[in-house]
Amino acid sequence: MISLNFNFMKTRIVSIFVIILILLIAIATITNPAKELHVQYITDKLQLYEKNKNSDSIKGLMEELMIDTFTSFEVDYHNFYIFSYANYKPTSKTDVVTVGLFNTVFIFE
Repeated sequence: MISLNFNFMKTRIVSIFVIILILLIAIATITNPAKELHVQYITDKLQLYEKNKNSDSIKGLMEELMIDTFTSFEVDYHNFYIFSYANYKPTSKTDVVTVGLFNTVFIFE
């Protein structure tokens, strides 16, 4: 009688764990950030870098426009449905990698 009750509890705990895991995977899939969000975060990071580097306002404005235009073409986006990551590898700067999970993008250099 005790072993039957233990097996029932063990099965119930495993079932609850599986249901929670399925819900987390479903939520992660629905809230996976799109490429545009990764590009936006990378663009913001690059603009901040260029703004701190340049004091000339005309040159800074031109670089901002170039960053906005070309960043989306140069970003390698990889979607794994539960999470995504993007890689931006400019020729003269360090790599910028973003990881997206639950509608949040994390930036790594």
